[in-house]
Amino acid sequence: MLNICFGADERTLLRFGLPDEQSTYSFEGLDCGRIHPDNFEQARKEWIYNAYALCSEEEKEQMVKEAFQRHADILKIAALNKEIRIWYASNPESMCGLFHLVHSLKDIDCKIYVVEMPSHIGCLPKHHDRSWSETEPDDIQPCLKYQRLISALERETYEFIWNLLANENAELRVNINGRITSVPVDYLDNEILSYAPINVEFRFGDLVGLAMQSPHYMFPTFIAKRIEAMILNKKITLVKRSDDPEYNDSRTIIRVTQPSNQ
Repeated sequence: MLNICFGADERTLLRFGLPDEQSTYSFEGLDCGRIHPDNFEQARKEWIYNAYALCSEEEKEQMVKEAFQRHADILKIAALNKEIRIWYASNPESMCGLFHLVHSLKDIDCKIYVVEMPSHIGCLPKHHDRSWSETEPDDIQPCLKYQRLISALERETYEFIWNLLANENAELRVNINGRITSVPVDYLDNEILSYAPINVEFRFGDLVGLAMQSPHYMFPTFIAKRIEAMILNKKITLVKRSDDPEYNDSRTIIRVTQPSNQ
């Protein structure tokens, strides 16, 4: 059985937890960036370039190539083996990955089994965007008892949701009351600001780290880009730009002068 998740860390856990089975991951980060089918490949390339901005051009190009090759391999194996198993959680990245993958399999005759992350495992509180990556390899095998075969109606529902999200083509998708919803890219800005001390000079990188504690999972480079955007629109004051290229902007000094709810 091919086991599929939506991130490299999750894939590593599956490999250790199910050493006798093959594991891979489909596109990561589908909760961020444009996803319209007419421009999907270019949009995914841009997402990878943004998410891994500190990597070399060669490394980023290789990541793009590998991402599309992994997805193509999943479709080939599904068509050959007639079954796959998807491991997903309720966070937006995982749910968007699930919707996209099921949509990609719409013309392939195969059984799709899913294992949803149970609420009793993992290290984060239940109200956070939780992920298989916070579990342990020993959690994987016992969770096979939660495996279920999704119905034709469920497949059609996931395909419909993906088509809806893709045509909305927002830059960000979040979980609102259990529903994956397209929102403006600045939707989480106040959430990020809520982790900043008021009228205190502090490091850009410290705010990135603090904001990663948010119940809404945010990729570090997404947080950094939103901080840069808030510097431009004067929500955050730039005190002193770091001139150390090794640390990029992590040592840049910033200040928030207004409470995040204003």
